[in-house]
Amino acid sequence: MPVPRVPLKDLGFAILLLALIPSLILYSLGLHDGLIATLIYFQLVTIWIQAEISLRQQELAELQATPITVLHYSSSRGFLHAKPSEATKHIPLTVQN
Repeated sequence: MPVPRVPLKDLGFAILLLALIPSLILYSLGLHDGLIATLIYFQLVTIWIQAEISLRQQELAELQATPITVLHYSSSRGFLHAKPSEATKHIPLTVQN
């Protein structure tokens, strides 16, 4: 199974969120206050990621509920084929995608 390729801008954004911003917080506030602020920052990033996942799951659930193919039929337009041993009724279908 091939490894998916990550675009460079997404990788840069992840490095910015997970390494550069916490480093700047630690550098600007010092070790004690910086650790508390960094933990709060990571909690906010976690909430953001969970919200994104929840929105994507909700969208996927809505897409599963909508039909992809719709079939319509009209029984008034059907016609009957009669053979000696069986009768077959043909009904035209309208397919929309």
